[in-house]
Amino acid sequence: MADDFAVEMRRRRRRACAVRLSDGRLVAARVAATPLSRLRGLLGRRPPHPALLLIRCHDIHTCGMSAPIDVAFLSGEGQVVKVERAVPPGQRVFAGALACDESASVLERFSQMGAWVEKGDYPLVPSSL
Repeated sequence: MADDFAVEMRRRRRRACAVRLSDGRLVAARVAATPLSRLRGLLGRRPPHPALLLIRCHDIHTCGMSAPIDVAFLSGEGQVVKVERAVPPGQRVFAGALACDESASVLERFSQMGAWVEKGDYPLVPSSL
């Protein structure tokens, strides 16, 4: 995988990628690489909806959301550095120390029981990038 997967995703104009959950299952994720698509995120969508990878993002909000979401903050190398489960509507979540890292990205989905990603995982499947 490239040192900065976000650059690679944008270079290849990818609109989707595969994500490996902690239980080994693969799920699809849409890619939000433009400012407008990142701003919209999952807003206006309802479960079930594919996971969403927000490129070049280090904080998220759930204002106007219809349901709680699960969030994973990824380093520039694609490693999960922070996980938040069931973030309720009306919240703002920061990556913490990663807030100054311009290459950080966020993986989010509508909250659900069962497997998600865990801190330390590299959930993005390289062949899908």
